[in-house]
Amino acid sequence: NAAFELDEKNVPIEFLSTVDSFRELMKRLSRTQKEKEEIYQEKQRIVADISHDLKTPLTVIQGYAKAFMENRIPDSQKKRYLTAIYNKSELASELIDSLFEYVRMDHPGYRLDEKNLELSEFIKAFLAEKYSEIENSGFLMDVDIPDVSIPFRADPKLLRRLLENLLGNALKY
Repeated sequence: NAAFELDEKNVPIEFLSTVDSFRELMKRLSRTQKEKEEIYQEKQRIVADISHDLKTPLTVIQGYAKAFMENRIPDSQKKRYLTAIYNKSELASELIDSLFEYVRMDHPGYRLDEKNLELSEFIKAFLAEKYSEIENSGFLMDVDIPDVSIPFRADPKLLRRLLENLLGNALKY
């Protein structure tokens, strides 16, 4: 911003407040540009992370499908392989949905699909659905959710995605 430097000795006194306002405007523009660049970098990181995460299930699907095509899977293992292919395809589909939702959320017309929910019941239902996944990962689930009603408003799909991300990270790391 060196192009906007002024020697205040040469500015008539009646224009000093205008010069100060202009300088403040330039500072705000600079901050806004920096914030915009940071948001852009974060978006790029999110897209790169989702793309990277998508490669893992697709690699498993490809490898197992190829093993089937080459008849390298014993009959006793076929159901396990097919289950893994199905589960990884579900995961890939969820990641693609996440990417789509992320792009959609960036649209100016996007609105949350908020519903009246009850937090304890929502989390209990989610954990009940994920119980076998948690157990199959070698973990035991000790649930301590209060029996009190905790009403709130949220987009159930986004809340579910949040819980799935938290659980997925907990099981993975």
